[in-house]
Amino acid sequence: MHEFSIAKSIINTLDSIAKDRGIKRLKRIWLDVGLLKAVNCDALSFAFNAIKKSYPAIQQSELIVKEIPIGITCKRCGAKKEIFKPIGICTQCGCTELDITSGNELFIDKIETC
Repeated sequence: MHEFSIAKSIINTLDSIAKDRGIKRLKRIWLDVGLLKAVNCDALSFAFNAIKKSYPAIQQSELIVKEIPIGITCKRCGAKKEIFKPIGICTQCGCTELDITSGNELFIDKIETC
């Protein structure tokens, strides 16, 4: 389950930020996760909550995960869509040449401190 390694990396980043900025406690963390990353958000939240207990600045924080749909633009007709499963074909014209415009995200969007 790669969600544990992702959660550990996020926590290490948050811990570094807290130490570097002298922050005693993080209240909420917003995380954007694109659907193309194939991350199970429930498993990621579970892993985050299990690991955070060892980090004083993060122990009581809340992780808010926002799933980002896959954005595609057709190279032939220019149709733009947000989809929730990869389809590989434009639903407007049937073209298979698509630009992916979103869905690959995996980053901390915002941090709220106390």
